[in-house]
Amino acid sequence: MSILGQIIADLTGDVHFYVEVGNKPAAEIKLNGKEVLVEIKNPLLAAEAGIKQLMTKGSSSINLEKLKKMGYKIRIKYGPLEVDL
Repeated sequence: MSILGQIIADLTGDVHFYVEVGNKPAAEIKLNGKEVLVEIKNPLLAAEAGIKQLMTKGSSSINLEKLKKMGYKIRIKYGPLEVDL
């Protein structure tokens, strides 16, 4: 598991942080217990960050299936639209 994945697995309580592209917020990630909410702030920047992550070699990405098996519920939110993964 990646370093970020291990940090998420070890966290307790509520945490939130921003993913930025060029000093502009692309998404806010909120961890509330075993629930992960990714709130999209700018869809174009979020897509750019996602593409960069896919193109990065190595095992630095968080495997969503592993997080689900660990009991996490993952949701993506953009405005009024909210989807469970």
